[in-house]
Amino acid sequence: MSTGTQQKRSQGHYASLKKYYEEHPEMRSQHAREGVTPERKIAQKTIGRMVFSRPEVQAKSLASRLKNPVMKKGVENHSAKVWNLRDPSGVTHSFRNLREFVRNNEPLFETGDAVWVRKGRHDYCRAHSGLSKLSPGYAHPSLSWKGWTWNTVYERRFNDGDCLLGRDSAPVILSEKPPK
Repeated sequence: MSTGTQQKRSQGHYASLKKYYEEHPEMRSQHAREGVTPERKIAQKTIGRMVFSRPEVQAKSLASRLKNPVMKKGVENHSAKVWNLRDPSGVTHSFRNLREFVRNNEPLFETGDAVWVRKGRHDYCRAHSGLSKLSPGYAHPSLSWKGWTWNTVYERRFNDGDCLLGRDSAPVILSEKPPK
């Protein structure tokens, strides 16, 4: 972060404190008696950022996150969503957490599509990337990926669960029970 950006941020903090003190003049005198100045408040915020950047604080934070099941890999992960996909053979898969599904069902994909590669903080593979773009929540969803399609609500409600593309209907496989 450049010093110009830091100065703009501190000026922004200073301006907000100045506005607060204009609206609440009694607080300015109380803070002055206690020795709290706008400059000191800004310095405290900066020191707080510096404290978190220390390795021992980051290690403690990581250890506490790893104890929490919501932060771990699996179906309880806080980012996990419910997925309803139909594979190329027409079998419908309903599950929670796409990454976990791809990890546990590698034989469903072509060789090389389920090879995980570390990029930055996350693991990626072609199967995960392709299937994630099928979700209607994606900005520009794809209609299919290598024969995999999204099992739509319309198929489940109005077409008795049969594929709108005319593929043979097959049983629904629940990898994990999706929450209601």
